[in-house]
Amino acid sequence: MRILVLLFKLVLILGVVAAAAFFISREALLLIASRQMVSELRELQQTGKTKDAFNRNCRVSTTAEAIPATVQSVELAFLNESQFQLQLLCSNFSYQPVAIRSGTLPRFVTKAPGSGGFVWSSEVPTSITLSIWGRSQTITLNNQDITVSSQGADQAVATSTLSPLTQCTGYGFQCCQDGSQVGAGEQAPNVLDCPRSCFSQCPARPVVLTFNTQPFYNSQTRVVNVMSGEVVTFSYVVELSGSDLQQVKLILGDGQELTSLQTKDTLTHTFSCNQPLCTYQAKLVITDTAGMTNVDSNLNQVTISVSGG
Repeated sequence: MRILVLLFKLVLILGVVAAAAFFISREALLLIASRQMVSELRELQQTGKTKDAFNRNCRVSTTAEAIPATVQSVELAFLNESQFQLQLLCSNFSYQPVAIRSGTLPRFVTKAPGSGGFVWSSEVPTSITLSIWGRSQTITLNNQDITVSSQGADQAVATSTLSPLTQCTGYGFQCCQDGSQVGAGEQAPNVLDCPRSCFSQCPARPVVLTFNTQPFYNSQTRVVNVMSGEVVTFSYVVELSGSDLQQVKLILGDGQELTSLQTKDTLTHTFSCNQPLCTYQAKLVITDTAGMTNVDSNLNQVTISVSGG
């Protein structure tokens, strides 16, 4: 019995020690990261106040030395959740930041998604939120003032209307792939790699792999020529990621539709025309259980040209 009691006390002591070590380590790492950011922001402020002295960095970094080059903006931009750099934007190459120095947050500390870093400005404050193991701190640069405020990890992260020029991962976002993903949530306003498709979420959307007809359509014009009363056979293969198929709808263009619940199927339809020539636009629309639909493109559409009797 004594052994059991001793074992229980030992386990309890070890648990208390482990919990204390966890909380102390968390607070220490967050404090180190916050102080590191404050130090970097002081360097950013100093660089901003004396930015004319860095005009030579713009001239050296470009081949167009004959063109007058001046520092347009001074920024601290994150490249991902932990790496950052102090950079200049030059007047002659405003979309090619010039890095002055770089750094990395302490291990386990990350920048929360939603902000790309800081911009030295006398008008608009900029902020980031640092997070580690359920604890967060928001650091704000507002002209001459640098403030650090604590908050829970489930609270809203810092955002700003003014952002440094960086890549999509610097915001903690991702570049949504055209055709197979759709941008959702917050959109980053100022990124180098995918300025129109950098979002906090990129839900997958259905993709049309093949969409064919019999008789075959012209591969260049995607037009099928048939006679009135002739049967056209449509075949397709679609792909879904993350959600199941809800419905495949074939809009025939003549006021009728066909539906299927299969990712691979063959559908037939007889087209009629009481004029010398009728043209119908057939389109494949795939909807998954998340409500996402495929993107409209040439791959999911074909023109049916029907000669009347």
